[in-house]
Amino acid sequence: MQTIKTSIVVVLLLAVLYGAYTVINQPPPQLPPEVAEMSTEMWDDQPVVAFSDSDGTQSFQPTFGEPDAAAQANAMPPEMLVAEGETARSPATNLGPASNTGPTSDPATPSPAGAMLAAPQPLSPVGGTQEPSPYSPSVNPATEPSGVPGQNIAAGAVEQVSEVTVVDQANAESTDAPAGTAAAPAHQGAVLAKTFPADWAKSNALLAERKYTEALRILSPHFGSHDLTAAESERLIAILDPLAGRVIYSREHAVAPPHKIRRGETLYTIAEQYQVPWQLLKNINGVTNPEVLVPGTELKIVRGPFSAQVDVQRSELTLFTDGMYAGRFPISVGSDFTAQAGDYQVQGKSTERAYYGPNNRVLPAGHPENPYGNAWLDLGGDLAIHGSPQTVARGTPAVGAISLSPRDAVDVYGILSKGSTVTILR
Repeated sequence: MQTIKTSIVVVLLLAVLYGAYTVINQPPPQLPPEVAEMSTEMWDDQPVVAFSDSDGTQSFQPTFGEPDAAAQANAMPPEMLVAEGETARSPATNLGPASNTGPTSDPATPSPAGAMLAAPQPLSPVGGTQEPSPYSPSVNPATEPSGVPGQNIAAGAVEQVSEVTVVDQANAESTDAPAGTAAAPAHQGAVLAKTFPADWAKSNALLAERKYTEALRILSPHFGSHDLTAAESERLIAILDPLAGRVIYSREHAVAPPHKIRRGETLYTIAEQYQVPWQLLKNINGVTNPEVLVPGTELKIVRGPFSAQVDVQRSELTLFTDGMYAGRFPISVGSDFTAQAGDYQVQGKSTERAYYGPNNRVLPAGHPENPYGNAWLDLGGDLAIHGSPQTVARGTPAVGAISLSPRDAVDVYGILSKGSTVTILR
């Protein structure tokens, strides 16, 4: 009897084990053909997500910091390509004034930008009938630099830099221009036009060697030359914008050795040392708190002061630093603008400036119709570079002097310093 019970238990266990084995090894049921086809089409439409080591920080108009590959590719002219094997990283394009895309205040570890500028294409000999200027006022290298400010300076990314000063030595006789010099003297225009083909060839060789700063220095004096043809001017701008964005507004130490932060230093004291607004260093380096810096950390440094050139006929404000092109911004001129051509200096700066108009009309800071908007750079008398009103009544004539868009005004305010030279061309 006991043997029979044992045999039944064994048979039952074998049956259970066999059933489990069959379930485990049975192939999954096939979906109906129409369902399977629908599923395949749905997943084929989904993008493949790839991860990289990019921090994704958008940087200038200038663009500040290091723009990502997609943004940089869209901002660059056809000649500006990312070299094979390189990784484009994202200033300020736009400072940006120019904007440009602006820098961000999020802290990020700077990394070498891999985007490589292709050498400029050969140009036809300079000469022939002069054509109208091919480029209309634009802001960075941002960018929003990007590339360059105004191109939006670059650089702008992050809130674009807000202070800028440009010193123009257009009427200077000396060829030894100080750091902020804008453009070559007018009487040198013809000479520069003759040297342009040779300088273009030199920049071609320098770009091939990744010597971007040297290339920017060689090409910058040709900016604004009336002796270049429209095609030459257009191609020159197409390469100056991304060059300025990379050299000036990215985190590459292209214009000066890095500054190693010492204990007790703040961004205010460092900016004063290098004669630039603290906002510029904040935007380029992605600093969160200008009063709290980590000793031993390296900062990208740009020496100032910057200078600016205001071309009334072209309605454009262009920035320069250390003889290098640094971005451009569109401007408008108001009824208060009566300045003569010449050099002026930034005598003061404010983000809360009341407007005193005719008939004792006063518009306090923050008033939506205040023509100074969010930034005001005093050039003496009634002359100023400033932002724009938030609202303008229909039919009301433009007031103020040299007006920038609200975003560009913040960038320029953060690039130009008190004491910066502003040259007005009429």
